[in-house]
Amino acid sequence: MVYKRLLIPILLILFPMVIIFLDVVNKDKPQHGEWDFKLEKVWKIDNAGDEVLGHPQGMLVSDDGILYLSDPANRIDYIFGPDGDFIGSFAERGEGPGEVQRHGRFIFVDDKVIIPDMGRIHYFSREGEYLTTVKKDCEPHAFIDENKLIDAPLSAVFLPDGKGKITLCDLQSGKDTVISEFSAFEGGVARSSGMVMDVIVPVFSPLMTVGYSGNRLYWGMSDRYMINVTDLEGRNITSFSVDRKKTRVSKRDKRDFFKTDMMPANMLKQIVDSMPDEVTSFYRIEVQNRLIFVFVPEIDLENKTLRIRQVDIFSPEGKYIYKAHLNFEKNRVHLSSPLQNIVIKSDFLYAVLQDEDDNVLVAKYKISLPTL
Repeated sequence: MVYKRLLIPILLILFPMVIIFLDVVNKDKPQHGEWDFKLEKVWKIDNAGDEVLGHPQGMLVSDDGILYLSDPANRIDYIFGPDGDFIGSFAERGEGPGEVQRHGRFIFVDDKVIIPDMGRIHYFSREGEYLTTVKKDCEPHAFIDENKLIDAPLSAVFLPDGKGKITLCDLQSGKDTVISEFSAFEGGVARSSGMVMDVIVPVFSPLMTVGYSGNRLYWGMSDRYMINVTDLEGRNITSFSVDRKKTRVSKRDKRDFFKTDMMPANMLKQIVDSMPDEVTSFYRIEVQNRLIFVFVPEIDLENKTLRIRQVDIFSPEGKYIYKAHLNFEKNRVHLSSPLQNIVIKSDFLYAVLQDEDDNVLVAKYKISLPTL
């Protein structure tokens, strides 16, 4: 049997918190209204040395402003300095030592750049020097340290009874500890003539989204705007939600969105019929200045793209306090990505953008963040 996955995943999250709060149910009206990030451009880049940027998907920014950029179109990753100067490239695509088959996510832990791959986890120095590879079949959502990670499946294809688990994996001891269980989304799968196609699109596919910070996990299925907070032993701490009406999509819209030359008509029908008629509620969760930032996906059916334009901001207690919109320069929009190519780090925002002529660039902005 041939198994094929069209992966358009998600990821990332972070968070603090030490006090236990009651569950919070929010109306779709932030307490303090709109927040203006006041974006002020610091620099922009559209090439890496002699190479023009292709279609950057994943992004990581270190505490000292080093930018790591995954560009699957050019089949390599790039490193840029805090001032936007090109430092070098690393992680070429391939199966040899220091090479990566497929990825778009980075994690920075213990001064190392970690790249999850297909059944492997690669470790690089902050300068991009290859260090080692660990074999592990998992979907890392966060790392506690360089040897401990949080795993949760993106697809129910290989899950018995569609039951998924959030697991703490210790790469040194080999011990896996189940933190929580959930019902995984079983749609988005088509079978025909011995082929299995697993389509994952964050705006359509309800996905388990997990983040970690301060020995707390923040997780939830994205088809419902509820985020659970637990400790690493799985003990419930709190949850918060927003009572928001979801955007509906027709079967025709879904068919137009998923239709490609790669997908046979009978498999297309299976995919369309199995996908929900509403878009998902959130895409990613981060913590900035102890406040919870929830990124909300927006679908452009005409151009078959997923963009991020809205950010919901919550207090540490889970109260909905601000709604913010990402308004970039005229004729420039967030470049559609299934991964993280918008990053907030300290008082800066980094984003991969596209103009009306389809030119791609990366921009760094000085921003204003709310405080407690």
